[in-house]
Amino acid sequence: MFDRNALEYEMKKKDISVDEMIAECHMSRSAWYRKLKGTTQFTLAEIETISSRLEKTPAAIFFVNEVS
Repeated sequence: MFDRNALEYEMKKKDISVDEMIAECHMSRSAWYRKLKGTTQFTLAEIETISSRLEKTPAAIFFVNEVS
């Protein structure tokens, strides 16, 4: 499960704007927000780009276990 809060936290911590991240991922702002809402999923290439830019493992943001 994707952790939107972790992604937004790490972006703020590294002072990376949405505009910077979407430029690096080569996507539109609307595509970015659809992915944040869970309407569509991030691609493997996008996950790798985001993880690299944030200096985090993909598991820290994109593969979080859901606890019920």
